Amino acid sequence: MLRLVSKYRKELLNDTYKHIAEQYEMKGNLKKAEHYYVEAKMWTSAMSMYRQLEKWEDAKRVAKVHGGKSSFEKVVLAQAHATFKEHGAEAGAQLLAKHGLIEIAIDYAVEHSNFQHAFELATHSAKHKLPDIHLKKALALEDDEQFKLAEEEFIKAVKPKEAIDMYVHQRDWVSAMRVAEAYDRDGIKDVMVHHAKDLVDQNNLQAAENLFIQAGKPDLAVQAYKSKRMVNEAIRVCKKHCPHMLGDVVDSYSEGGSGAQGVLIAITPPTWDPICEAKLKKRGATQSLEEVLDAAKIYEETGNYSRAIDTYLSVDENSTADPDRLEEVWENAVRLAMKHAQERYNEIVAVVAKRLKMIQRFEAEQLGVEVDLRRFLMDLRSATSLLRRSARTRTLQLQVVPGNVFHSTSSCFDSALCDSLYDFSRKLSLEPRSHWQAHADTNAELHVLRCEGGEIQGFQMWNWGPSLAGPTGAIVLRGGKLRFGDPIRRLGLHVMSNLVAVHSARTALSVIAGQRVYRAGIVNVHAFSSYFEALASFQTLPFTTSDSSDSSLDLARVGRAELAALAQVSGYRIDARTGRIDVGQRSPFLPEDFGDEWWNRPGVQVFRRLGLASGADFSPTETLSRQNDVGICFELDDANVTAMSRFIQRKLELHEAFPCFSKRVSLVVVEMVFEAAAELYESIEAAREAVNCYIAGEVWEKAKLLAQQQCPDMVRVVEERYKSDLVNKGDGDELIRRTGDVDSALDMYARNGDWTKCLTLAEKHSPKMLPHYLVQYCKILANKGDILEACETLVRYGPPTEQSNFQLYKAGALQLMSGDSATGPALVREMLLKVVTPPGALGSPPTPKTLADDRSPQAAEFTRALLAAHLQMTRQRFRENNKAPEMVAKISVALCRYCAEFPVDRAFYDAGLECKNAGMINMSFFFLNRFLDIADAIDDPENAAIDNTDFMETDIPSPYASGLHRLRLADVILAS
Repeated sequence: MLRLVSKYRKELLNDTYKHIAEQYEMKGNLKKAEHYYVEAKMWTSAMSMYRQLEKWEDAKRVAKVHGGKSSFEKVVLAQAHATFKEHGAEAGAQLLAKHGLIEIAIDYAVEHSNFQHAFELATHSAKHKLPDIHLKKALALEDDEQFKLAEEEFIKAVKPKEAIDMYVHQRDWVSAMRVAEAYDRDGIKDVMVHHAKDLVDQNNLQAAENLFIQAGKPDLAVQAYKSKRMVNEAIRVCKKHCPHMLGDVVDSYSEGGSGAQGVLIAITPPTWDPICEAKLKKRGATQSLEEVLDAAKIYEETGNYSRAIDTYLSVDENSTADPDRLEEVWENAVRLAMKHAQERYNEIVAVVAKRLKMIQRFEAEQLGVEVDLRRFLMDLRSATSLLRRSARTRTLQLQVVPGNVFHSTSSCFDSALCDSLYDFSRKLSLEPRSHWQAHADTNAELHVLRCEGGEIQGFQMWNWGPSLAGPTGAIVLRGGKLRFGDPIRRLGLHVMSNLVAVHSARTALSVIAGQRVYRAGIVNVHAFSSYFEALASFQTLPFTTSDSSDSSLDLARVGRAELAALAQVSGYRIDARTGRIDVGQRSPFLPEDFGDEWWNRPGVQVFRRLGLASGADFSPTETLSRQNDVGICFELDDANVTAMSRFIQRKLELHEAFPCFSKRVSLVVVEMVFEAAAELYESIEAAREAVNCYIAGEVWEKAKLLAQQQCPDMVRVVEERYKSDLVNKGDGDELIRRTGDVDSALDMYARNGDWTKCLTLAEKHSPKMLPHYLVQYCKILANKGDILEACETLVRYGPPTEQSNFQLYKAGALQLMSGDSATGPALVREMLLKVVTPPGALGSPPTPKTLADDRSPQAAEFTRALLAAHLQMTRQRFRENNKAPEMVAKISVALCRYCAEFPVDRAFYDAGLECKNAGMINMSFFFLNRFLDIADAIDDPENAAIDNTDFMETDIPSPYASGLHRLRLADVILAS
């Protein structure tokens, strides 16, 4: 039966063996069963059979023979478990030791708490296990609360740290210290710290402090006093042992009032505003003047000057009625700002001037003049000039067009411009022309942003007038059509349009100092997301706020009145429940047009939730629709103007790569900010800081001049930073012209991927570096699959002859000679000729004999590929002229001897076809038949049988191994 199964049903042979084995096992003929289990390659079943019958010797024999050492050890371990159940742990361990499994036997004994036997085994055969046994015995004794015995075992295990931890856990500090002093001196401080923390829990802080100090951890003593709100004690320890913590200690009680031993410190944000001032006054009422001044001095002593300034400014008329005292305190704030916080100098002087004026001090006028001269970016005109200056750059044009409200309809805002603007608008919002035109005909000013070629990149229509509600004399900026593409928003220029409009509105309406200016309008998700990042404060419909300040209530009144009027005039519908506005337009965008990064922007997420119940939000489709727009209103005060200006600066710095605009736009913004800061530093004779500001603003000429005049040691720094700046900007021409550093320019061009400039510059000014960059560029092209361009570049500049580049040349030659490109072989021939021809060689190309005699690595590697490329090129020339088919056939036959240089099947296929075209039918049959054999071998290499008899007397490559070799090799592999 087995013979028939093995002959006709081989796939069932193992199942048959298994069935026979099971039959013998049921009959009790275990040897026969084992034999057939093994034949079925199921030796584990034979082993399991013996294990179930507790025939351990047979089970171990089978495991050892067929499963190796690991299987054998598993059977022994199973036998040990069985022995343990019948005769105890010692018998099981002895069995393991008998079979040479000492470490397993030791672990087995330890696992069953037979430590005595484990020690005996380890003493005789595995002494390196003794510490581990002691450690595990110690842990067992610790669990049994036999701590003294456990300590002895920990020490024997060379683990005194564990003994210390055991006593620390038991709060036995005497024993813990005894062990630490005797065996682990490094652990003494840890014991002290743990003991001190325990004393803190028991409110014995004086004893805890002593231990913390002895352990070298005074900061923990400070933390302990802070946790118990014992401020004076914490400050005492800080002053004596860790003065660097003084500021943090005082900060931690900034909200704590003057309760038990507490000190109140007024903390403010970096920008001083009326809201912060109101909070400080409220806090100051709960503390004495001396407490505040003590806290300020602490900040000053610890170098926290900004906090010290804020603390001095927290003093007001409620702290003391003495104007001279107030002036003295506030002058401390100005002094610190001038010396240590120059970036806040303008802000602090403004606050102090305002206060001195309130207490009728003459010095207010002088301070006020100084503020007016030194404020930057916080002033609307400065922010406005930002865009006007960038508009005069070569590549960014701002067109401010008078509208039809204050000017005649014959202004430059004509129908042609309207048509262009509407066509651009349709790309961003599907809006009817009549609706769009209604806004165009009633605007006061139009801002159009164009790139250098004149193409429109975005526009904003503006209108303005007296506020319909809110403070007396307030004016409102009413944004009309806002259509800026995503690149403009990424640059922040749509926000800058607000600042230009403010300037225009102030001029048109003759706004005087003190009049408040608001901005109200309807925004979609794109505009809202930008304003969310750009504004310090704003409100949205339905304009409800928990802030009861006058400014917040005024803003809400203005917003409600303006949006209600806008909705009525334009026919928009406002959802009373959500405050969302349906403007009756469709968006051309789909959710999938925006990536996950855009959908995860904070402004987008807030927009989706506005007006909805907690946990709800609009779907992506609803978010992009124009049925869920939002009404927004904000005041164009110092805080918002400053935030908007910084937003624009940040965006321009992050997105300099926008193709329509020059990087000079960003430089204008940065230059204005840092140049003003530098002038401020110069006014206080801080020349080094001024130079650094000029460097940051890239005002290189002023930086170099000031460095030469006042700090010559910084001249080199300026030059190096200027050089780095040119490299980062990719301005290689300027870098070479200014510094002559060709190597840096080459590296810069290479990093930026400007390889044409890199190779041209290297060829002209640094020939030694040309091969390095040439090979880099060609490898990049090869990895991209641009082999043709890589080879053309190598031919253009000359391929380097180093052997490390041979693989690149071989890959290029193989691909071009394998393809159908008519110019590929000629290009390979020219490239390889330059590789094998010695540098400086003149005259005709080398002959085949010359190449054969050449022993250089280049010739040895590429001679055959060069000849193959030459023959392919020659054949292509004959084909193009449609002449001499016999010659084409002969060349194709000759190429067969070089079939190792390009696909072998291609060689015989071409030879067969060209012989047929030349009327050489027998030769055609001969080569095409060979082609079919090769193709079959490629498709089915295991059954390939190529007869090479016809090629025995030729120089056409033959298979290396014969059929007999392959059969012998197959037998060797199968036997292994």
